[in-house]
Amino acid sequence: VPDEARAALADGGVIAASVSGALEGVSQAAGAWLADAAAQGARFEVTGDATGTVPALLAAGLPVAPVVHLGRTDRRALASAPQAELLRTAPAPVVFRAPAADLAVLAEVLAGSAEDRRIAVPDGHADLGHGVRWLPLSEAAGAVGGEEEGVFVLAPPERAAWNVDLRPLVPLLVEQGVTARTLSTVLRPFGISRRDLYDALGDAQGSREKK
Repeated sequence: VPDEARAALADGGVIAASVSGALEGVSQAAGAWLADAAAQGARFEVTGDATGTVPALLAAGLPVAPVVHLGRTDRRALASAPQAELLRTAPAPVVFRAPAADLAVLAEVLAGSAEDRRIAVPDGHADLGHGVRWLPLSEAAGAVGGEEEGVFVLAPPERAAWNVDLRPLVPLLVEQGVTARTLSTVLRPFGISRRDLYDALGDAQGSREKK
């Protein structure tokens, strides 16, 4: 971060930065610049996104793709067969705008799931890794009830992505130089936790030792 930018941040000032193209295509150098700026106390705002979905995803610590965008919805649409099935089975995060009170309907729709799904709810000004709270869906309606609209991010079923069995690919990618930390970040939107990742690596190591 340039010295003048550091000085501006230290004085509580504002600096502006722009990137060309989609956010997921930001170069490593630009990403390092943003990370350094964040370490200096910079806060970020995404402009030009009237839907509020990109800031919500970044605040939740998620990449902007792959994601299922429902747009503005309501309790009737959430309970309808097409959206209900998508919400139950989508292997990527689902982002939508709705009145907070309608989360109770969403909880009813997903009540038969084997797990209590998590949802990111607004909690202050959206920023990179800040401005949302992750809550169990069963608790979210009571915590943020009301008719005020918000942008919410529903996490995918925890083990949804293993339906296509990505585990054999994990050790191969690590052998090619992809770090476990990078894999954890990339696979997180698919509901694959860091523990799942290391379990897959451990299984692969055990198989090699038996040969």
